[in-house]
Amino acid sequence: MRKKLKTLFPVFFLMLLCVFVPMKASAADYSLSASDFDGTQRLFRLALSQNAVSDVSRALFAVWAEENGQDDLKWYQPQQMSDGSYLCDIRVSNHGQTGNYIVHAYVERTDGAKILLGQTTFQVTSVPKVSAQVSVSNYNASSGSFQVWVQGIQSFAGVKQVQIPVWCAGDQSDIRWYVANRMSDGSYMAEVNTANHGHHAGRYQIHAYVLENNGGLSFVGAASQDVSSNISKGKLTVSDPDRREVSYQVTLSEAQVPGMTGVQFAVWADQGGQDDLKWYKASRYSDGSYACTVPISNHRQKGSYNVHAYAVLSDGSSQILRGGSFRVDKTPSASVKVTKVDEGTGAFDIVISNISAPAGVEKIQVPVWHAGDQSDIRWYTARSQGNGTYAVSANIGNHNYNTGNYNIHVYITMNNGIMDCACGTAANISISRKSKVQAARISDSQYQISLSAPWVSGSGAKVLFPTWSDANGQDDLIWYEGVRSDNGVWYVNVDGTRHGTPGSYTTHVYIQSNGQSSLAGGVSYKLNFAVQTRVARDASAVINSATNGSMDSGTKLRTCFNWVVNNISYQTLPIPLQPAEPGYTQEEWYAIYGLEQRRGNCYCYAASFAALARQLGYNATMISGSVPLYSGGWGPHAWVEIYMNGATYVCDPESQYENPGYGFYMTTYATAPYAYRK
Repeated sequence: MRKKLKTLFPVFFLMLLCVFVPMKASAADYSLSASDFDGTQRLFRLALSQNAVSDVSRALFAVWAEENGQDDLKWYQPQQMSDGSYLCDIRVSNHGQTGNYIVHAYVERTDGAKILLGQTTFQVTSVPKVSAQVSVSNYNASSGSFQVWVQGIQSFAGVKQVQIPVWCAGDQSDIRWYVANRMSDGSYMAEVNTANHGHHAGRYQIHAYVLENNGGLSFVGAASQDVSSNISKGKLTVSDPDRREVSYQVTLSEAQVPGMTGVQFAVWADQGGQDDLKWYKASRYSDGSYACTVPISNHRQKGSYNVHAYAVLSDGSSQILRGGSFRVDKTPSASVKVTKVDEGTGAFDIVISNISAPAGVEKIQVPVWHAGDQSDIRWYTARSQGNGTYAVSANIGNHNYNTGNYNIHVYITMNNGIMDCACGTAANISISRKSKVQAARISDSQYQISLSAPWVSGSGAKVLFPTWSDANGQDDLIWYEGVRSDNGVWYVNVDGTRHGTPGSYTTHVYIQSNGQSSLAGGVSYKLNFAVQTRVARDASAVINSATNGSMDSGTKLRTCFNWVVNNISYQTLPIPLQPAEPGYTQEEWYAIYGLEQRRGNCYCYAASFAALARQLGYNATMISGSVPLYSGGWGPHAWVEIYMNGATYVCDPESQYENPGYGFYMTTYATAPYAYRK
């Protein structure tokens, strides 16, 4: 690579010489002139015409003053005219010198080569300066305005515009450039207002510049104007008209600010920083004052409040005028006592009296708790009794049935939104933990066993009901887990068919709470029912596991249909299926196979659901027939008919299993997804 570069360098250098080394043309082949365009020696026009070089892409003028070498050299590209000549105007201000100026004229070919055509000169003996007189008049201290005049302007090129920068701040951060208006006498005037400069007071600096028609911008003079403060910040007052600390009147009077169109008050309480900051728009009154009402309910804080008054200016900005403060200190008080303690239910009343609330009562809340960490706290809202007192009923059931010392506080929220603790007390609340086990007959085969123990609640608390028949010891023992009702009664429904033996039964009741178990009592009773067949026992077992006592009959039936669909898997079996044990009909064996093996064909599905429906008390029949086949013709099939309210309904669990997107539950032969033949 290095060797190749060394070989190419001489060729590349020769190419540069060909492109950038100028070649001079004959004087007879071009014309170049420089003339004073407006007679002011401030603008010279260069004109070039040539026929020496063809294929020209552009022309260039190099211009510099002879004095100081070429330190002011500038290149200009002229405009080509329709006749092929080139014109360019040169501003002397671009060079800033007097004396002899040198002009070289070049043309550049399309191949990039520059050709020097020739040169000319022009003289600049002196440049007439623009002059004017700058003055300030008509200062108005109250409005913060004054006028700047620029008069007697001398400009050979003519005046295009007069610009006047004005500022007061030392860092010119408030500088504003005004464009003066031309008056009928040829002078120029600009209106200056301190509102454009932040209403700053002090000495305003004023400069004046003239922009001439030839584009030159010249400084022509300066002036200044001392501006005194024209702002009256006014007086800020805060009052509590009714002395109840419900609302405060904030007033700003005697305020004068140029450009002021309104007043806003910023109000906030010391407590919580400025998290309650509110802005209030003041109303203007005929005497020139501004006022607004501040409801303390917008802030709901006690203690010291801050108020800032801001002037709203015509340009949309605001300026702080005054600051003040006020206090909200009044607190409520009351007396509280506990009455009507019911040791049977754990209920008690809380009565609040001797209420004093300077701002009036919005509401009274009563937090009550027993636990040291307040984990069982409950807030009650007291109600007025119409005689100046408030009362609320509480119950230890709302506090995990804890007994012992209870803490009671009274919080009053006044009409100004401030909530404060008015008083408090403590009371020892106990409850009788006597409990009684009861048995209530539901049917020949069912009893409901219950225990009233409202204090047994919370995570991990439960009541167990171990139950057995007296025959054969405890070989049929079942531990039932009780259900708690809203009134604190725990209960369970004992179904003798789950045990299989009629006669005398015993149920014990155990309370488990806080990791301990204790016997609460027991009860005996008799269940007289016929011994169920194997199919009935199988059906009862499914019903007991799939349904619960809160379901109505229709819900139980649908639940059992879904159980058959979802829990029995299809298995191809002989048709008919002969019983594997003596003493059973084909339908009974289909039901036993489906309910116990949890698999089978459509006959097992139908027989299982029919057994469940009959166990629930429905008039149900298993039907053996046929249905259309996908391949054509008809094939054997079994389903269930349920007779209810004079109508016959079709339930087909196996078809529902095969076709979950269709409805085969409690349909009719007219609306069933496909035809059935009996």
